[in-house]
This record gives sequence, structure tokens and C-alpha cells, in this order.
Amino acid sequence: MIGPRPLPLRVLPLLLLPLLAWGEGALTTESPFLPAGDGGLTAQAAGVVELRGIFEQGGQRYFNLVDATTRKGAWVALNEASPQGWTVRAYEQSGDSDIVTVEASGRTLRIPLAKPRAAKAAPGAPPAAVAAAPQAQGPVTPVVLNPTQAQQAKAQEDIMAEVRRRRLQRQQQGATPPPPPAQN
Repeated sequence: MIGPRPLPLRVLPLLLLPLLAWGEGALTTESPFLPAGDGGLTAQAAGVVELRGIFEQGGQRYFNLVDATTRKGAWVALNEASPQGWTVRAYEQSGDSDIVTVEASGRTLRIPLAKPRAAKAAPGAPPAAVAAAPQAQGPVTPVVLNPTQAQQAKAQEDIMAEVRRRRLQRQQQGATPPPPPAQN
């Protein structure tokens, strides 16, 4: 028995032509899940812009808008465009929530102030210990970038004095000093 014949490659463009003709004009820009007149904002686009902070200086409010995908943002004033092309058009404060109306790519977004993200410590957990820097036990000589011969001789004498002091301290504690290094 003979099976079905495969379509020739010449026919494939003819089958795809109706899909190309349909194009973007046939797609709707209104989401059935959002209020009417939102400018065609999709749920994915709403999650890109975040309002991370608000402050006021000299009677002017500034808003920190951040792109959640690239984590880059800018502080912008009311009716001022950010480098990403976002413009804060309105600000409203109701109760304990702050909401800005942002215009992005011809669409209008209502964005609430993002909640802070902080990790909680376990109840009764001690605070993390901070290691202290080791303390120098002898005289510390400052570093000189281009020392003269006199400065080099003084530094060498200081080192030799410190070595003698430490040897004497070990002898007084009853410890046996380590053997001196072999000379070449």
C-alpha cells in the first residue's frame, strides 16, 4: 500500500500567505482582563515599571521609577520623562498607599508604591558576629614611598629591635626560641 505524498515545498508559502495577510491589524489591543480605556496595557507590561520611592524637596515631589527586568531606574518629577520614556502624570495618596499614573509608550499605567523586601530573622536569633581586625602588637612604622638611605637604616633598626624584644619576651615566658634561620 502506498502512503500519502508529501506536499512540495512550493505549496508552503501559499499556505502561510493568509497568516501573513492577517497581520497585526487583526489583533486586538484591548485586554479583556483590564478596565476599558486602559490604553491596551497588558499584565506583562504593567509588571515592568515599578515605583520604588517617593521624596519631596523644595516643594517638588520626585518618584523613583525602575525597570524590573534591567533593574535600572531614575528619579523623575511630575510630568518629567525618564530615560526609559516613562512620564509620571499624576500622584495620589489614599490612606497608607501611594499610587502614580505613568504614561509609557502611549499607555497609561497605575502603579502602587512597591512594598519593601526584607528578610526576617528567626525569633531569638543572635545578631551576626563581626570579626574585629587584628591589632598590631609592636611599634608600627609608617610606609614611605621613596625612602632615603637614612630612613631605610632606621626602619631596619626598628625591625631588629622588635625581633630582640619578642625574643626576650619568649625567653621570659619560658618558651624555647626557634632556631635561627640558616645563613647562606
